[in-house]
Amino acid sequence: MKGTKTGSLRQYMPKKPKKWGLKMFVRAGASGIVYDFFLYTGSTTFDNMIFSEKESYLGSGGKVVVHLYKIIPHPRKSTVYFDNWFTSLELITLLKN
Repeated sequence: MKGTKTGSLRQYMPKKPKKWGLKMFVRAGASGIVYDFFLYTGSTTFDNMIFSEKESYLGSGGKVVVHLYKIIPHPRKSTVYFDNWFTSLELITLLKN
């Protein structure tokens, strides 16, 4: 990604083939269709999102899952998958209840 138009939105990801880029969190279906996403903006990523008291103690990975889960039309009828970067015991307990 060249240029400076993205300002501070560009993230350095040392383990990726292209080290600099935009970090996006995506909710997609089994078919690969993207239903929702949001851009990682650093320390201000979660400023405009509302979390309950229990949810506010989750780390950034847990907050990503909770935010994308809340906007699923029928969450009780859905199955949510995420990888180990997002996983914590607190998140699993919160989603179970």
